[in-house]
Amino acid sequence: MTILICDDDITCRLTAQLNIERWVGEHSRNDKVILFDNGDSLLEYLEKQNADIIFLDIMMPLLSGMETAHIIRERSMDVKLVFLTSAPEFALESYDVNAFGYLLKPVEYSRLSQVMEKLLDSTKEDAKHLTVRTAHGYKQINPDNLECLEALGKKVIFHMSDGSKVETNGRFSDYEQLLLKNERFFKCHRSYLVGLSHVDRFSSGEIVTLSGLHCPIARGLGSAFKEAYFAMIRQSEK
Repeated sequence: MTILICDDDITCRLTAQLNIERWVGEHSRNDKVILFDNGDSLLEYLEKQNADIIFLDIMMPLLSGMETAHIIRERSMDVKLVFLTSAPEFALESYDVNAFGYLLKPVEYSRLSQVMEKLLDSTKEDAKHLTVRTAHGYKQINPDNLECLEALGKKVIFHMSDGSKVETNGRFSDYEQLLLKNERFFKCHRSYLVGLSHVDRFSSGEIVTLSGLHCPIARGLGSAFKEAYFAMIRQSEK
């Protein structure tokens, strides 16, 4: 996972980093931890890179943590937000941006450890449910019913098994990262990701889904796709 910490107070920032890295080490994980001292630099990073968890100070100069959170939520509903605060009364505001929770500063290891365990469990569940922002509001998508994810210009299109489509302006890479945690998905092309259980037939250069959708296989990925597909078949037969 990629974990971001944003706090203008260097002592609080480093304390949070040390505690998170302690938890990562004790669980023999290789999570990446990146630090920011203001909301603008955090948002600039998120323009180009993905993150799984963000620990965000509420009270920061210029762009506050809450304002930063609202901008993040306009772009993605899937990243986990945990607020860092010395004032627990701000906890109620966290519900406005669907925050996972909050930690009182200075961050204590015992409390952070509890939050990290819950975050990890929640992240594992994310591959089962996706929240997508559409022109008509937020919509939940069950990946079990997803035949193909397609990048088309600035849009991302979810092709469902019943023939329906869900469109969003989110980034393809955001959803790709979540779906590929599930071995039943394969990225066959820079603009296509398919659900292996929805494949009807395939050749060296193309996949046809059960609903008749045609998805290209990029040059050099034919063998990898074939291996992933038959691995899924063997797993299903167990």
